[in-house]
Amino acid sequence: MNSPAKQSNDANRLPARSLEILEQCRWVENDLPSWVPDWRKKNHYRLFSGSHSTYHASGMLTPFFRFRNDDRILDVHGLMIDSIDGLGRAYFEQHTSPRPEHAIFQPENSTNGYGSEESLRDALWRTLTGDRTTQGHAAPDSYECLLDLPLKEHYPYPLPSRGARAFGRFVTQSASLSVAGKRLDSYFTSAAEHFPQSAIDAVERLWRFSRTQRLVFTRNGRLGMAPNEAQKSDIVCILLGCDVPVLVRLGENENDPVRIVGSCYIHGIMAGEATGWINEGEVEVRTISIC
Repeated sequence: MNSPAKQSNDANRLPARSLEILEQCRWVENDLPSWVPDWRKKNHYRLFSGSHSTYHASGMLTPFFRFRNDDRILDVHGLMIDSIDGLGRAYFEQHTSPRPEHAIFQPENSTNGYGSEESLRDALWRTLTGDRTTQGHAAPDSYECLLDLPLKEHYPYPLPSRGARAFGRFVTQSASLSVAGKRLDSYFTSAAEHFPQSAIDAVERLWRFSRTQRLVFTRNGRLGMAPNEAQKSDIVCILLGCDVPVLVRLGENENDPVRIVGSCYIHGIMAGEATGWINEGEVEVRTISIC
């Protein structure tokens, strides 16, 4: 029989201590708490579909969770990092949604959270691909070719792949979104007439990553990809034990529990960067109650 100390050490390594399951949660109006994944849905909401997450937003910080109110509320520890300020059009492969909440919402700020325009352009192509290949490896610099592709939704010739079609629809539908004070389409300046075969891998990754997602711009000037259900003022949180940021929606009152909108990609906080901000006093670990 293991000693209590040995049992405790083993427990610290158990996958059950991870909160990665929250990545499967998505905003839906039903009688379940928002922290409960609805396995009846066929859509797959993880940012990467492999057996293990390729992101490490919460670093090595120890997770905490408890249930209360007859298991309706989940308390966790986390960091409130940022909030959604602007949103591109909600992306659907086969149609354009007529719902008002799926339209473009322009940001109020024009801050470039990455410093230079060169760094912002780098953040843009990395955001569109989740900074990963289709195999889950770090995206190669060759994916920067996305910024040099002809930007059209319709072409006079057949496109070479579903990714090429997705690229055209995704970017052109949100072309007028202001990103650091400039239209999104102004970052794509190519006058080329033909879609190059060399970009097939990059746009394939974009196609896989952008499904059910929309481009977002935060109050601190960061770029990201968030669920189609995202709204202005939704809060970007890093929950200890969850490898990707989670978007939450505040209640009517300040002390009300929040609801999970879904997992998101925010460029610049996916590799544990926020854990260093704790020691610098920029953010603090707090209890976040989720209903």
